[in-house]
Amino acid sequence: MAEVSTSLPRVRMSTSKRATTSVRILDAEHCRLTLGAWSWAGVAGILATFDTELTELRPPELVHTFHRLARRWASSASPDPSPHGGPGAPAEGVGTLV
Repeated sequence: MAEVSTSLPRVRMSTSKRATTSVRILDAEHCRLTLGAWSWAGVAGILATFDTELTELRPPELVHTFHRLARRWASSASPDPSPHGGPGAPAEGVGTLV
């Protein structure tokens, strides 16, 4: 099981349809999640869907997975495309969800 603290209030977590095992209120704007998935990458993917700051990640295997995924995603995102086109912008249709 993984544990993380988030910068989201419990009400936002409780209305989520994600695989959260438990949510503990820390204060009005923060909560602590305990959750599991079939892999640490799966847990990281679930946590990414909350699009919020995460702190106090446990266990160390989850932290290692976050580092590995951050390196992989940073590499995939290079070069940083310009939002207005021009040098560094992706080709037409590249990176577009269909």
